[in-house]
Amino acid sequence: MTTDTKSKAPTEKSGRYHLINYIAKEGVSLNLGNQEKAAKALEIVLSGLIKVLQDHQMVRFVGFGTFLVQDKAASTGRNPRTGDTIEIDAYKRPVFRAGKDFKEALNPQRKPEKKAAPKKAEAAPKKPAKKK
Repeated sequence: MTTDTKSKAPTEKSGRYHLINYIAKEGVSLNLGNQEKAAKALEIVLSGLIKVLQDHQMVRFVGFGTFLVQDKAASTGRNPRTGDTIEIDAYKRPVFRAGKDFKEALNPQRKPEKKAAPKKAEAAPKKPAKKK
């Protein structure tokens, strides 16, 4: 997020700024018709999302995507400058998995590939009946 250094207000280049303007414009019917109310609404949603994720719960927006937290185990790494071995602490990694509708909205020219149904095993051809 890009913010002005003197004030904590988002600048025109940030995605947050555009999202707040969109919420203010589209939220007129919900009485969110100004940027202050839209910014507060966005802040409430984002802080709620973070709180749920801190409890290791998954947040799923059907069609949009899923937010979740993965635990990464402690491991050893190597400092690229010195070549020394270092210990990397365990940590929680935030993950977002885009939903089908979201992917299709970003790539309208690309049609989703349909998975071919598995072919049924063909029965062996019947042998003609023997004449007596």
